[in-house]
Order: sequence, then C-alpha cells, then structure tokens
Amino acid sequence: MKIGYLGPAGSFSHLAAINLHNHLTASSEELDFISFPTITNLVETISVSKLDSAVLPVENSLAGGVGETLDALLKHNGAYVTKEYILNIEHNLLAKNDVELSKISKLLSHPMSFAQCGDFVRVHCPAAETEPCASNSQAAILASQTADNTVAAIAPEFCAKLYNLKIIRKAINDSHNNATRFWLLKDKPAEFIPDEASKTSIIFQIVDEPGSLHKILKAFADNDINLSRIESRPSKNLLGSYLFCVDCNAHREDQNFIKAMRELSLFFNYYKWLGSYHISRSAK
Repeated sequence: MKIGYLGPAGSFSHLAAINLHNHLTASSEELDFISFPTITNLVETISVSKLDSAVLPVENSLAGGVGETLDALLKHNGAYVTKEYILNIEHNLLAKNDVELSKISKLLSHPMSFAQCGDFVRVHCPAAETEPCASNSQAAILASQTADNTVAAIAPEFCAKLYNLKIIRKAINDSHNNATRFWLLKDKPAEFIPDEASKTSIIFQIVDEPGSLHKILKAFADNDINLSRIESRPSKNLLGSYLFCVDCNAHREDQNFIKAMRELSLFFNYYKWLGSYHISRSAK
C-alpha cells in the first residue's frame, strides 16, 4: 500500500500518516510511506491513482488554513477527502549539540511553525535569524548537516531520533492548545453509513451581487446545517474575486444537505464537492 505525505521524513504529516494507518500494521499488507516535496505534487499524484492514499495538512488552530491544500484540490480532480485527522502539535528546539538559547544565530523551520512559536523565539532567541524551510523535517535535516553549532531547528521530537539531533528545549509552542487538521485523500470517495458524526467539505464561488453571501449562509441555517468552518481564497481569475471553502456537519446524502444545495445552485458560479467523511483524533 502506497501512502503519500508531505515530507521529508519526520514531518507532522509523516506522523499523521503513520497514525492514520497504524491499524494496518498488524495485517499482511506492506505499508510504503512515500515523501513528497509539495502539497500540490501530492494531490496531483493521488488524483491520477498513483497512490493508495495521501495525507496533507488543512488547518492549524493557531496559524490558520493551509492555502496550498485548497488551491491544489481546486486544480486537480479525482482526489477526495475520506477522513479528517486531528493531531496535537508540539514543537521542539533541536540542534546538533547543546547550545545556549541566547547564542543561537539561526533558526530553521516552516513559516507556520515560526508563527506558532513567535513569542518563544522573540524572548529566548533574540539574536537568531529565522530562515524558512519547506517543512519542519527539512529544517531538521539542514540543522543536522551544518557545521555551525549555533544553528537550530524547530521540529517534531520525531526528527531528533531520525536525524541524530539533541532536544535543546521541548514544547516551545506559544500555546499548548495547538492542533493541526489533516485530510486523508483517496482517488475514490469514502463509503460509509451517514450518521451524526459525518462531515462534508465543498468549495464554491457565488454570484457577485449584494446579499449573495447572506443568502448562502441563510440556506444552510434554514436547513439546520451547522457550518464548522468557512474560509475564503482568491479565485486567481480577477482581483476581488473569491472562492469559499466550507466544512459542514452533514453528509452529502443527507436530505437537508441535498435541499440546501438545490436552493443554493442559483447563486453558484462554481461548485466542487471535496468529500464526506468522519473525524479521527490523536492525543499526540
């Protein structure tokens, strides 16, 4: 079974992929975890059925949505959300050798991790230059390869074991209520009996006229559908033109959802169903 994740090895996406598939480790099926350099590349590969599943980040509780995920799902057809996984996030400061925090000259990490650890960095590493990397695990790799003992990375504890780094300081998140939502993608929609735990994600663009967004929200409310998330993204076609990504507590086959979509079709310039699915949650 081929499972894609945003890498390199040791990323939170890698950890989420392992956790989501650990129930299969007892089976005879061999699990092949494959690292991808970008979310776009990952979505493109699952959309042409070259992976059995793909795990990618959608939203962090502190830093917000991952725009590349929605943009990639807009661009490529044939990739469906089949499960949501929530992983509690703990960032750690890693380096090749012990180093005083005040003497760290450079910090490597993903931009979202810098956003989630900004207070710690400002107070404890005031002299450090911050250098963004494609992922936390990429930052750990670079820190392990440097000859400069004053370079450190913000990354998961998992990376310390993989790349022979020391944990200089654990749990440096500004908030410990830090969690990331991941989506498990497959090339076919999830098959399950709809229940109260069902969620559905859609992307749409509405007619640009006064009150159109109000009409959209009202249709969901009138049909007793709770919106758990709504996020706007530039359509990339015209300045001031936006798409909306909505997560709602309903299944695509729910009569209330069907009725709401029928009412809303009059206001949609564009509509895409991303999937109906269940949620899994991890303590770590």
